[in-house]
Parts: sequence; C-alpha cells; structure tokens
Amino acid sequence: MILRGKIDLFEGMGASPEDAQGYMEITTMLEEQGIPLIDHIRFMPLDQPEEQIDFAKKVLGELLPGITHFILHPSIDSPEIRAIADDWQSRVSNYKAFLSKEVKDYIKDSGIQVVGYRHLRDLL
Repeated sequence: MILRGKIDLFEGMGASPEDAQGYMEITTMLEEQGIPLIDHIRFMPLDQPEEQIDFAKKVLGELLPGITHFILHPSIDSPEIRAIADDWQSRVSNYKAFLSKEVKDYIKDSGIQVVGYRHLRDLL
C-alpha cells in the first residue's frame, strides 16, 4: 500500500522536505512502472456506533475517482471483542452496516468497484 500524493501531503505526515522529495521520486518511478498507488484513504469511525449505515453511504458517496483504501473494523459481537476493544460497539456496527442489504445495494447502484489487494497484486 503506497500512497500517491504531493510533497505537502508527505511533509504534513511528518516527512522532512528532503524525505518528501525522495518519496515523490519513488512514487513517480513506481507509477511509471504501472504499480497501482493509493489515491485516497477513507474510514469508518470507531467512536460512533449509531447511524453506521448512513455514515457508510455518505462516505461512499463522496469517493473520488481512483483507488481508495477503505478502512473498517468489522467484528462479530462476542465476549472476546467486548473484552479487548473499548470501541467494540462501533466495530460490530461496522460489521452489520457492510452486511446490510442497504449498503450492498448502495455500492452496487453507485458504480463503485470493490477490489481487494489480491486484485491489485495480480495487476503487478
């Protein structure tokens, strides 16, 4: 997972100007070789277990063209997840939202193409 970006993005993530420039040179080289790079990163929140379906549809509806690394933390409600994660309710809500017919239909109807890293790997 390599993020495509501009120098100010890398500097904003804490890279020195020299390191940011080096990163830009590497990503340019990889892109010229046809290596798929990540254009955007989006995520489902872990601090608001309510309204996850609506939030998912909002975030998915705002996706820009390109490859987006979409982060969620789906978990089945169990004694184990409750014991190890203070944010277990949001994780369970992530799971339920992305199993829901409403979110599945939204993705299908929006034209979003869901791919995994295996697919990206196979492009290499």
